[in-house]
Amino acid sequence: MIRHSQFKFPYEYFHFNFKLEVFPLFKPLDWRFLCHCLNKCLEKWPGLEIQSLVMMDSHTHILFRLPGQGENFFTTELLGLLGQKKPQETLVEPIRNYSQYLNTYKYIYRNPVEAGLSLRCETYPYSSLHLHLGLGEQILKTVDAMNVIQHPNKILSWLNYENFYKQSKLKEIQQKYLM
Repeated sequence: MIRHSQFKFPYEYFHFNFKLEVFPLFKPLDWRFLCHCLNKCLEKWPGLEIQSLVMMDSHTHILFRLPGQGENFFTTELLGLLGQKKPQETLVEPIRNYSQYLNTYKYIYRNPVEAGLSLRCETYPYSSLHLHLGLGEQILKTVDAMNVIQHPNKILSWLNYENFYKQSKLKEIQQKYLM
C-alpha cells in the first residue's frame, strides 16, 4: 500500500527512462536479458521494488521504489549490467506526490499503445503489466502496487481509457463524413 509519507523528501519513488536499443528479431531475448539484469539488482538492493516496467524498441521506462536515497547507485548498476558504461540519455525523476505517481504509472503502460505497438496496454508482452496479469512467464519479481490482480477491469479500463476515447472520436468522424 502506498502511503502519503512516501512522497516526502527523501523520495522513495522514481521514474527511470533510458535509451535501450532493442533488436526486433531478438526482442524476446532482449526482454529476458533486461529482466535478468533487474533481478540481479533486486538481489543487491533488498528494498528495491519494480512498480512498473515497459521495454520499447528504443528505450525503457521503469517506475521503482527504493528507500534510502540509493537510486543513482541502482541506475548506474543497471546500466552497467546492460553494457552501457556511459549513459547518454537517462532520466531519473523523483515522484513527488500520488497524482504524479498515477500519471507516471499510466504513461508507462500506455507508451506501447501511443507508439502503435499494441492496441491495448495489457496485450503488450514486454511490460510488467503483462506479467501481473499472468499473460507472460514470471521472469521478474514486480510489485503490484495498484492491485491489478484484485481489480483488473477497473485498472485496465483506466489504463485503456484514452484508447477508447480516440476510437470513439474516430468512429464519430467517420460516420459524420461517410454519411
